[in-house]
Amino acid sequence: MAKTTVSNFFQGKPISASKASLIATFIGLDSKYLAQVPVEDNSQNPTSSELMVSKPDLSEAIELNRQKLRYLRQSSLTSSYEEQQLRELIKREIYRHKPLPNFRYRKFIGRKEQIDRIYEMMQSPYQIITIGGIGGIGKTSLAQKLMDDFVNEGIFYIPVWISARQGEFMRQLVRMQINEKVDNFISILNIIADRLYHFDVRDMDSLDKKISKTREILAEEPYLIIIDNLETIEGYRQIVGNLQQIITGKSKAILTSREIVDISPVNFHIKLEGLTLDESMDFLSTLAEGTIYSERINSKKTMTKIHTVTGGMPLAMELVVGEICTSTKSTNSILEELEQISSQVSQEFYGFIYDKAWESLSNEARLVLITIGLVNPASGMPIERLQNIVSIDNISAVLDPLLKRYLIDCKYDQEGEPYHIFLHPLTHNYDQRKSKRGTNV
Repeated sequence: MAKTTVSNFFQGKPISASKASLIATFIGLDSKYLAQVPVEDNSQNPTSSELMVSKPDLSEAIELNRQKLRYLRQSSLTSSYEEQQLRELIKREIYRHKPLPNFRYRKFIGRKEQIDRIYEMMQSPYQIITIGGIGGIGKTSLAQKLMDDFVNEGIFYIPVWISARQGEFMRQLVRMQINEKVDNFISILNIIADRLYHFDVRDMDSLDKKISKTREILAEEPYLIIIDNLETIEGYRQIVGNLQQIITGKSKAILTSREIVDISPVNFHIKLEGLTLDESMDFLSTLAEGTIYSERINSKKTMTKIHTVTGGMPLAMELVVGEICTSTKSTNSILEELEQISSQVSQEFYGFIYDKAWESLSNEARLVLITIGLVNPASGMPIERLQNIVSIDNISAVLDPLLKRYLIDCKYDQEGEPYHIFLHPLTHNYDQRKSKRGTNV
């Protein structure tokens, strides 16, 4: 089977029915998710048709069939050459389509200088690149943009995204840990190896063996390792030194952190500041597109004031726009109130905005927000799973105010319907504090 055929299937494009069915069998995808597409060139032949699969269904099948992929790896030694080739093609495509964090940006704006500089560093001896800056400045979005560009351009073979921020939920003396905890270098090694389907690393009985094997894996192909929110791991500065032992060959690592984690000859550091005024105006115009509230924020005077109040911080601008577009107060009174909170964007600033948003939400919307906090913010939660937990009939109506206030982000299917929800890490932090206080919902 041609590489293009396999790639087309994983991109949701139609391919021949027989080949689509074969690939679906390999990844454990139920045939009910394969939609039939007539072949125009062979319309006289009633048996000729092609099949395609939607990306949401495909992503779910991949996520739910990790054990199937373990089998594909182990059985490749005993299969025929043709089957081995097909397995390799499928594994490569699954690597590329592995569930990754939500792309928060609708249109990536600014950061050209930093992106150009990081591209240069990718061709240099630097193995580790750190992106620093305060919360909400856009570190994760920049890392996601780089990951997407690098993989699409073929600079790296596979991205491995690790979110260090923990997804804990504490309420009524119940504590649940949904995602694997990323709390030390060993857990990072295990996750990297698992994501690349080298399951034997997890079972190794010594750190030296794990380091040696992971280094060997990363030397095979140009892999890109991204660790987001590194500063949330205890002893994170030591972890940077440990990473230098395994990132080798053409593989590279990108780390995001609110703290400067390391300045050494083998690492390159970029600190992000707020967007420029022109970039902020472009960003705000993008937020206003297609909304009924665009007239409230689309004037140059208003956008300039929002930029000044927020310091060009992308998340702060989103939250301010959400407050303006859902409040009965005038735009000027909202911005003047925010100016009095703090001379610069800070925890106090974010806390004030989040508290205002929380007060405006219905009990059902609050319950939804807290429930999404069950999971790591990089993973998010499928809406179907959310509905099963909260038992709310009209979930779309409950999500609407959360979306308008930019408290959640969604992924949408081919029909434009949301199917997966995410929280920004700062929103997740606020959510966690509300949960731990036992807030009534």
